[in-house]
Amino acid sequence: LFGNSNIEKVLLFLLVNEKCYATQLHHCLGGALTPIQQALQRLEKGGIIMSNLEGKTRLFRFNPHYPFLRELQTLLKQGYH
Repeated sequence: LFGNSNIEKVLLFLLVNEKCYATQLHHCLGGALTPIQQALQRLEKGGIIMSNLEGKTRLFRFNPHYPFLRELQTLLKQGYH
């Protein structure tokens, strides 16, 4: 549904944890770091998530200004349960 499994994993992780950073996803989800970073970049480019630096760490979270955020989160909640 979301293009690839890494995007799905990132979105579900954000649904549960609200924010994350790439290395955290890499450790929690397994797999290679580069595809996770690419998934984060695609989601940020699409406006679904946003990032900011906290110290030297780039944290990602859902973009509250994304027009379909509520619908996306509802869909993710249904998939999670």
